[in-house]
Amino acid sequence: MAEPFPGFLRWSMPSVTILGDYLYVDGGEVSRLIDGQVQEPPSTQVNSTLSLSLKSSWTNSTAKWTETSRAGVPKLVKTGFWPDPRTKSFYQWAGSMVYNAIPPPNQLWRFAADGAGRGSWAEVAVPDAVGFGALVKPAACASAWGADRVGYCVSGWLDKATDTTGSRRIGIPGMVTLDMETTTFKNVSTDGLKDRGIAIESHAQSVPFGPRANSSGLLALFGGMDYDSPQFSFSNLSIYDPEQGRWHWQTTTGSRPTGRERFCHVGAAGDNGTYEIFLYGGIQADPKTTWDDVHILSLPGFVFFKAPESALSSSRCDHACAADGRQMISVGGAACSVGFPKSLTEPDPWRQALGVYDMTDLEWKAGFDGTRPAYRTPQVVKDWYAQGGQRAVSWSSDAMQRLFSPETRPDSPPGTPLNTPGSADGQATPASGLSAGATAGIAVGAVAGALIIAGLLAFAFLRRRRRRRRRLELASSTHSAKCMAAACHEIQGASFYELQAPTAELQCHTIMPFEMPGSSRPYYPRRKEDPNNVFAG
Repeated sequence: MAEPFPGFLRWSMPSVTILGDYLYVDGGEVSRLIDGQVQEPPSTQVNSTLSLSLKSSWTNSTAKWTETSRAGVPKLVKTGFWPDPRTKSFYQWAGSMVYNAIPPPNQLWRFAADGAGRGSWAEVAVPDAVGFGALVKPAACASAWGADRVGYCVSGWLDKATDTTGSRRIGIPGMVTLDMETTTFKNVSTDGLKDRGIAIESHAQSVPFGPRANSSGLLALFGGMDYDSPQFSFSNLSIYDPEQGRWHWQTTTGSRPTGRERFCHVGAAGDNGTYEIFLYGGIQADPKTTWDDVHILSLPGFVFFKAPESALSSSRCDHACAADGRQMISVGGAACSVGFPKSLTEPDPWRQALGVYDMTDLEWKAGFDGTRPAYRTPQVVKDWYAQGGQRAVSWSSDAMQRLFSPETRPDSPPGTPLNTPGSADGQATPASGLSAGATAGIAVGAVAGALIIAGLLAFAFLRRRRRRRRRLELASSTHSAKCMAAACHEIQGASFYELQAPTAELQCHTIMPFEMPGSSRPYYPRRKEDPNNVFAG
């Protein structure tokens, strides 16, 4: 079909991915004119999955869509969205209803592409149905997926539109992962992420670095906000190492974006082991501004570049992007800074809400190039590395430097050692030349010493555990008292105006505190009826 939405005005909050030769666009909300009039409410949810062929060239005036019905699939926005290119499919979990609709039960849905622009939807059975059903569903989590076929959903918010246990909108800590091979969910702590493990409307991207050459990658998190603080600065990025289960941070340099949220981003593997992340648009809270700019973050340099301005660009937020070679395709977007409902009724300057950006030439194009040219790192980025920029990086820690060292980059030979000769990790120790008797004596002494040390450690562990239990009990009772008085830190709804937050008092006993002692594990809250309050993923 030529244009799927007659009378089209805006397409907000879609999800996009590329599977094979097709760009798939799923869900979101569309506002349009009917008989020349704006609808009331101003937008409706899209009940179809649409695709565009990438086998030929098109513009936003000539693009032809193919449609697959998503009847029976919950119409949610700001979901956990996880493509699986290996099986040409994508998964949807959690998210928010709109206009006070009641959220569905906990479900995992999968769309399987057919290779011809269509596909089919099906609900996926999760092995631990009890634990999965007890998991509270967030919206606006930082959603990403890795080469190891693991999907991530970091933090987000909880309210009545996301989960039946919610009421007033609150930020929640924690991270949920999905193993796409086994459809197994895990609930992981975000202790060490920002100040309190909360990141609302943030973005995440899997990047091909890690502790060894053949690692499954790291997770970079950027943008967004905490529940009542200014938007996060791009001067400091959070990095998660899935193998160690540990969060790190690293400062950035260059032409950083202003703090913002609800932008779109894509990642692309560059030349000589670099990796670039392109960020487009988004909304800044203070002063309230919707942006039309493009920024490039290059790793491992942790340096930002601002792309040249273009008359073809258009300011927007709540859009989505996908990368095909050197082309970034942007779909949807609202005029957020003008306020609701005008943000959804002000006509989009782009036909069908489609834009195409050349990530190598750093310019907006008139349409998609069906020859699908490969991505090459922009010249300005190459020049920075050629001039020795990498040597000037000030690493936040030795651990961060090792994660992004040349020995662990994708173009390193498999099995390249990370540690230098003589280090304690995995290195062979040369023979000492001691006699057999001396060696035996040392061994006996070592065993005896180990037993003594083990006893001392056990004693210290038991005492620490008793003290920790007392601290947690005190912290829990103190938080409950504060929660009753402060309504559990309601998130201000000004920057989330498309989703109307209810005003009922939050029942604090139904959720976990979202700031816990550093020794605890601030998981996603569980439903009250879960007797163990634990999800063993």
